[in-house]
Parts: sequence; C-alpha cells; structure tokens
Amino acid sequence: MNRTLRAIIACLFVAVITCSVVSIFTNLTPNLRLDITDQHIYTLSPGTRNIINSINQPISVTLYYSQTAALQGPDRIQFYNAYARYVDDLLREYANVSHGMIAYQFVDPRPFTDAEEQAFVQGLEFLRMGDQDREKLIFGLVLQTRFGVTETIPFFTPNRRNFVEYDITSLIDAAVNRQKPTIGVLSSYQVVGDDGNPRLMQLMLNQGLQPRISWAIINQLRQRYNIQTIPTDTSEISNIDLLLLIQPQDFSEQTLRAIDRFVVQGHPAVILADPYCSTALTNQPTDDTTTDRSAAPHQINRLLNAWGLNIPENTFAGDRSLAITQRSEQFPMPQPHIGYLRLQNTCINRDNIAAANLENIFVLLTGVLQRTNQNNPDNNIRYTTLLQTTSSGNACQIPPELARINIMDINPARLMTYFTPGNQPVCIASLISGPLQTAFPNNTDPCDSSQPQDCAVAVFADVDFITEILAYDYNPETNSYLPRNDNSSLLLNTIDLLLLNTIENSSTFSELISLRSRGSLARPFTVVDQIENQAEINYAQQFQNIQEQIDLYNQQLASLSVPNNQSDNAMTESDIFDRRREIIQQANQARRQLRQLALAKRQDIDALGNKLRLINIVLVPAVVLTIGISLALYRAYRRRKPSR
Repeated sequence: MNRTLRAIIACLFVAVITCSVVSIFTNLTPNLRLDITDQHIYTLSPGTRNIINSINQPISVTLYYSQTAALQGPDRIQFYNAYARYVDDLLREYANVSHGMIAYQFVDPRPFTDAEEQAFVQGLEFLRMGDQDREKLIFGLVLQTRFGVTETIPFFTPNRRNFVEYDITSLIDAAVNRQKPTIGVLSSYQVVGDDGNPRLMQLMLNQGLQPRISWAIINQLRQRYNIQTIPTDTSEISNIDLLLLIQPQDFSEQTLRAIDRFVVQGHPAVILADPYCSTALTNQPTDDTTTDRSAAPHQINRLLNAWGLNIPENTFAGDRSLAITQRSEQFPMPQPHIGYLRLQNTCINRDNIAAANLENIFVLLTGVLQRTNQNNPDNNIRYTTLLQTTSSGNACQIPPELARINIMDINPARLMTYFTPGNQPVCIASLISGPLQTAFPNNTDPCDSSQPQDCAVAVFADVDFITEILAYDYNPETNSYLPRNDNSSLLLNTIDLLLLNTIENSSTFSELISLRSRGSLARPFTVVDQIENQAEINYAQQFQNIQEQIDLYNQQLASLSVPNNQSDNAMTESDIFDRRREIIQQANQARRQLRQLALAKRQDIDALGNKLRLINIVLVPAVVLTIGISLALYRAYRRRKPSR
C-alpha cells in the first residue's frame, strides 16, 4: 500500500471518528453549551435564572416564526432569519435551565394551516413580504400557564433585539405573578389616552369620535403596572403604589397639598418637571397658546424647596463635550446643539442600580437641579445624583424671546452664544431619600402631625427624554413605538427601584432592572463612524460657503421679482431679464458645485472604507498564506538537509 492511499484512508478514519465523537457528545450532553460572544448574549443573566427558579407552575412557550416563507422572502426579510435563530436559541436555554417547568416548542406557521390560524387567534401580528395575501411573516411568542393565563409578544421587532431577554422574562413574571402595582399618573398634559380601554375606544370610534392616544411611555408602563389617572384638581391621592408626576402646572392649592401629603407620608414618587418642554409645543392642542412652560418648575419648586432642591426657570443644562451634531431642512449645516445632549460614561451614576448598566441617555434642553440646603444640610436626607453633565457643563439662561419658540426653530449657533463652560458637573436627575418635611406646615391634616416617614422621590428636570421626540421610533409595520435608546429604561428602572421597598415580594423588580439594563447586543462600527464624522468636519465649511451663495442668489431673484418704481426707472425690462438669467445660471452653477462636493465627500468615505475592506480581504489572508508558505519551505528545507 503506497503512502497516498494510506493518507486517504487515515483521513477517512479521522473524519468518521470526529463525526462519531461529536454525535455522542451532543446526545450525552445536550445542555452543555459554551458562549464565547463578547457580551454573552446567549447566556441567561442571574436575574432571569432567579425568576425561572421561582416558577411554581408549568409553562408552555411557543415561538411562531414563518421560517419557510422567510427563506424565500426578499432581502429585507433575511435579517429576521438570524434574529429568529437567536430567539430560538435563547428560548431553548430557558427550557434547559427551568428543570422541566418550561416546555418550549417552535412552530413554522405555513399559509392556510391550523398553525397560522392559531397564531392569529392568539393575537400575533404579521409583516407583509409581498403583494400577495399569502406572503406574511409571523414572528411572535405565546406563553400559557396551567391555569389558562395567556401572555403574548405579538411581534419581535428589530428595535427590541437588545431587550429580548427582558421581554421574555417579564412575560413569564407577568403570567406567574398576576398582581401588578398601581401607578397614579398626574399631569397637566394628556398623557394617558383612551387606548388603555379597548371597549371605550371602540365605542368612540363607532360614534365618529377620535380617541385620545396615550404617550408611548404609558403603553410601555402598562406592560408591568396598572395605570390610574389622577385628576389635576384632586384633593386626595390614595389607592396607588407610586405617583408619576409629569410637568405639573396650573395645579390648584389643594392638589399641591395632596401631592405633598402623599410624599411626606412615605409613598414613592417620580417627578418630571421641565423649564423648557418641547412637548408643550408638539403634543398639545393647537389652540393652546397660553401655555406657560415655566409654570411647571415654578409650581413644583414650592414642594422641592422644602425637600432641598430647586429647578431654575428658563434655564437649561449645556455641555459642549456632550452636544449632538444635528442638521435639519431649516438649518442644513451640521452643527452641535448645546442643549441636545448625549449622556454616557461618567454622566450616568454607575453606582445606582437604576442606571448602572445604561449606555446612552438623550436629553433636550433639560433643566438644572440645584441644592437649596447645602449651607444647612440635613444629614438624615440623602441626595443621589442619577444624571449629570461633565465638569465642563454649565447652566445656560434662556433669553425671554426664546422662551416660547419651538426647538426646531432655534438656530443652534445662536443658542451656543448664550453658553459659558463651567468647572463642575450640573445635576439633571436626582434621587431624594429620607424623612422629608412638608411644604405646608400649617396643614391641618391630622396625618401631618405624625412622625416623619422615610420617603423616596426621584426628580428629573426633563420631560422630553421620555417622549416620542427622543425615546422612541415609530414602526409603521406594527403601528407602534419602539425604544431607540436607554431613556425609557431609566424611568422604568427608577420606578422599579422605588417600588422595591413598598411592595411585598418585590424581589423580581430588582431582577428585571438588571435585565433591562443589560448591555447592547449591537456592535457599532466605530472606525466607520469616525471616518464619516471626519468627512463631515472636512467638508462642513465648504458646504456652508456654497449654501450661503445659493441663499444670496435666491434673495437677489426675490428682489428682482418684487415691483419697485426706482428699479424700474433704472433698469429696462430686458436688463431685468438678463440679470435674472445671469443669477439663475450662477445659482445653478453653485448647486452643481454643491452636488460635486457631496459626491467628493461620498467618494472620500468610500475610499477610506475600501482601505478597510482591502485590509480584511487581502492583507489578512496574505499574512496567513505567507505563514503557510514559510512553514512549507521550512519543512522542505528540513527534509532535504542531510543528516549528520
């Protein structure tokens, strides 16, 4: 038998042995897995394991995914295949660690089958993949308990891929633990709509009335809590576990006393008061022209001052190092906005469980929280900063003429002129804990004479950070809003944290906080982002110069179009025509230069990107090939080298 045949037989034996070992190992140890991803995205967190271990009844979990249809679908659907594999692997891990309490099943609902009908009966949603009615993508989850409780995730949207484990675990917790805490929402805005009551909403639609739509944050809160609306003229707040106060303004004296009494008696509260709330201009009725946004901090300061805090009116927190560069149709030049901040790293309190693992918080013209009792501090009251600027941040006073202008109508360059860098961080959100004093010492309520209670109040000097402006993206495919950052997670984490000490058996709240605050699964292309940002900086001034020329030409054309007796005497009709034609040619030339400049910028970005691709495609294989050739040459040299 020659050497070649022996080598072939040896390779075949090695292949057979390898396949046998893999098969035996897989059958004997089906639950043994190794997660080598950077953030261990296939490993269940300790919070999930603790909630699974607390399950006291069998649960069936069914994942519906149109796998066959997706494999034949267009390119935009191919993303869901990898997404579904991840969800499937994660659910199998749930079943593996549940000790038989979770029965998992994967179903591929083919068109016109009982599985498809059952998915629709359970309330799952679908995504159309083509013009035909049969081309539907179903991608949802149905969870059922032994006692008939059913919970669903109608559709796994791409925007929620970073929160899949939280969504599944909270679904399990909601199915097993049916008692939900109650949050009372008190706001001068229409925060809670009619969509929370499907029967009332349908009745209004039948009568031709337009129901009010809840804010996206309210719909997200409904997944975990019961929501109760509190009227703005209430004299007593009771039968709720936590008070959520959003932009209080034009409240009566009795309402302020009711809020103060609720907090001082030891009930938790979350207060959001914004001295410059953009939501006041975008989410309110168009005929509301008397809204005074500065009234919100002015009214709530009557309470906050007694608790050691103050929100200055018409003042926002600015920070050049955190300012986000933006552009719009009105201001096409990219430029940083001093009031539009992205909080990261040291700006987020990593020592507090509510914000420990959050990565990106966006705020818009947020207010400033100032301590009023620093000279005479109360050692029994603790102030914990949740959000702050960097040390170069500072409070910026809004001029009176800008107090009622929409944020999109303010030139960022003009707003930057009012800012002066500081030398210490500016507090944006704070947590107050301890025995708080009442803001109405002459209150005759008998409860006020009791011993001070340990209180817990979270104060945010911003409202916009939880609205659709900053916190959510609209998904037209599912007609819903999806979180785009950690803004909503911060509010939900804070609510869970405040409820920890007030709800019996509230250990699951801390577990869900750790899940919601888990790191992002997306791996950003930081090098590509740096390339594009550098290209924006290199071409920014040139874009601005050409745009100014175009604006000048448009002004000249507008002046020639306006009748003017003096110009008519000085210029004949033919002169005006020639001048207009000349200006139009110059404007077209400027626009052509603008397009060429945009093309040059795109080419520069592509050239830099091609260099990276060249390194990945050519250089790395070349290095491997060089090593292989070197080893081959070395082995050939050793064989030819005569033995001594």
